[in-house]
Formats: sequence, structure tokens, C-alpha cells
Amino acid sequence: MEALAESLGAPPYRGRQLAQWIFVKGVSDLDAMTDLPRDFRAALAARTSVGVPEVERRTPSQDGSQKLVLRYGDGARVQAVLMPDGDRLTLCVSTQVGCGFACAFCYTGTMGLERNLSAGEIVAQVMVAREGLAAGLRITHIVYMGMGEPLANYTATVKSLRLLTDPQAFAFSPRRITVSTVGLVTGIERLAKENLRVNLAVSLHATSNEIRDRIMPVNRGFAIEELLAACRRFPLPFRQRMTFEYVLLEHGIRATIRWSKGEDIGAACGQLREATVTV
Repeated sequence: MEALAESLGAPPYRGRQLAQWIFVKGVSDLDAMTDLPRDFRAALAARTSVGVPEVERRTPSQDGSQKLVLRYGDGARVQAVLMPDGDRLTLCVSTQVGCGFACAFCYTGTMGLERNLSAGEIVAQVMVAREGLAAGLRITHIVYMGMGEPLANYTATVKSLRLLTDPQAFAFSPRRITVSTVGLVTGIERLAKENLRVNLAVSLHATSNEIRDRIMPVNRGFAIEELLAACRRFPLPFRQRMTFEYVLLEHGIRATIRWSKGEDIGAACGQLREATVTV
């Protein structure tokens, strides 16, 4: 933002003001940014645009969750999910339109990968979800568990994480952000060096390579042994834990059932896909 301001002949602090308007106040209309000089706003309008997706549909669940169907300027659609739990309000964000990893139990994976989202398109989901909240409510946690594999869209994911945790932007605590992965070992190893201090969740779903190869094709490239070794090397800040996600597909096993949110509206884990409409 500072570099953009300077390229338009304005001092760097105008870039910081612009960031405050967009990320903190959630304002996307340049004309509404009244403390920016009129000529600077005109220069911005001529060179840039502040694009946020349209909320095409908002579907409430019996458990209080809401599924947001968001349409970007090129017509691409993704879904984000708001999940209340006591005094917590978690937003599940997407990082790709679709997903190319084809996990056997995931509905999103059946649509394939259409394209990556940019860092701006990822954080715009936070802006749109925040804008629609009732008075007094705020998003407290963010999980990268929507459509797509975050570490397969690595650069945009990391940039969005830096925006979300930057004190001058969204100012979320890293402890309140979780990134989920199917187990891309190279991505986990890169993320370990970023010093982002966010939580990591790993979709495991099997204890043998034979089964995981069958239900999660990614395992053919990164076996369980490699994945667990990368997890052991991942730096965790004090009192932070890594989560392993596991869908129980075997019969006759006594287990505690995870409280799933948004299932009745197709917004639970692995259900995010929008039907194709032919005009």
C-alpha cells in the first residue's frame, strides 16, 4: 500500500491510511475514504479497484451456522462458512475454486480445480462475512478449511495470513488461525520457516499407506512416514497443538462423534460445492 501511494506521487502514510480503510474499516468505496485527498483518490480509481465478492446466497443452518456463496468478478464461486460456538465465531475460508486432490470422501474434490484465489480474494471473504454480522458480533477465529488445499496455493495463502495477522490490517492473533492441509510435505516444510505461528491441522484419515493411497491420492506422493516426520519438525509455539483430522470410515468402532456444523445446508466439512448452472 505504501509503495502504491508513492508510485502515485503521494507520501507513504497515505498507503497506511488506505490499508486502514480497506482492512480495518471494511470500506471498498474509494469516494468514502474522506481523509484521503481527492486527487489521490482519483489516481487510485484510475489505476486500481477494491474488489469484494458478491454474496450470492446466505443459507442459515439449524445450529446457527451460515453458508455464504460468494461470486467473484469473473463469475467464479466459492463458499465460506460462519460457525458460532458460545462466545466464539469462526469463519471457514476457501483458498481455491474447487480442489484438485480428489479425496474419496470429500464432495468438493469431485469438482476438480478451477483456479487459485489471490490473497486479496481470500481476505475479502473475511471482509464480506464481517460486514453481514449483527451488531455486537465479531469473527474471533479463522480456519483455512473451505474449498481447496491452502498449501497448493502457497504464495497467496501465506500473503493472506500475513494480512490477517498484521496489526495494521485485520490484527487477528496467529493462535486463532488454523491452516488445514491434506498433507503436502513440501508445503508444511515451507510453512515451518515462515514464522507465522499459526496452528496446523493435518487431514490424516488412515493409519496405513495402503488405505491412505486409496482414499487420499496425495499419499502416493507423500507417504505417511514422510508426513509425520514433517509434522514432528513443525515448530509449535508454547501451548499450541497440532490437530489431526480423521474421518471414521470403518464399521463397529466406538468413537466420540465430532459436532458437525452446517450439515443440513451442505456447509459441513467436505460438502462445499456449487452446482453448475447452464444458461
